Amino acid sequence: MNRTSVLITGASTGIGLAIAQELAHTGHEVFAGVRSEEAANSVREVDARIQPVIIDVTKSETISACLDQIERLRSKELPFSLVNNAGIAVAGPIEAIALSEFRKQFDVNVFGLVETTQVFLPLIRKNKGRIVNISSVNGFLVPPFLGVYSASKFAVEAISDALRRELLPEDIKVITIQPGPISTPIWDKGIQNKQAIEATMNPDRIGRYKKAIDVFEAEIELTAKGSIPAAIVAKRVRHALTDKNPKIREVVAGTSKSIAFSVGRRIPTSWLDGLVKRHFDKTAK
Repeated sequence: MNRTSVLITGASTGIGLAIAQELAHTGHEVFAGVRSEEAANSVREVDARIQPVIIDVTKSETISACLDQIERLRSKELPFSLVNNAGIAVAGPIEAIALSEFRKQFDVNVFGLVETTQVFLPLIRKNKGRIVNISSVNGFLVPPFLGVYSASKFAVEAISDALRRELLPEDIKVITIQPGPISTPIWDKGIQNKQAIEATMNPDRIGRYKKAIDVFEAEIELTAKGSIPAAIVAKRVRHALTDKNPKIREVVAGTSKSIAFSVGRRIPTSWLDGLVKRHFDKTAK
């Protein structure tokens, strides 16, 4: 596939914006999904070749309106593809997280992805495009206090596998990208929203985990320092959209992290549990 017309959800910042820039720079027709006119103006300032479109994946009416707008604006001779990137990260102990936060996580990362795919699939099918779902290494490895986020990404993995197999007879490719630690605002936003999220938690339950959460937050800060630029993920997405035979799923992380994730998904679960416990015991002293 040479050029494609593509919608990227969650493209106002982070990985989504990096994908939009990469594709625009390499000659593709790019529609950047954002949730507000303010965000649309910011995207235009970054690159005038990117066309912002309003879409909130948790609101059906905006998904349908976005489809209508793209139908009017897109180049009809190009294949049309979809990059499901919109996502949020909710962190905290499973015992303490309010169900409202659990639902919010799935509304964006799972149900929003599914509905957007359902709405745009006829256009993708008609124009022989592709679907790229942005998952995470947390879609196969689960650290403590990221269970809600990881659960949503496990769901993305399952949905991607099922959809890919269902579309095999039509030769519509469904590719899953699994970023490791990436330098994006998603974790900063999670930390900024920490007080709001904790306010929804049972104080007695959250108190049990205080020391462990402190360790976890320190780990997040340390991991962030070793994260790779979102532009690296963007290049892999471009390959997923344009290579004749792209990888079905691909971890995108620094070399050492990629090795660690590869090992982590293969060792016995009890070993992983033991490593986590020893880590907490050591750092909490």
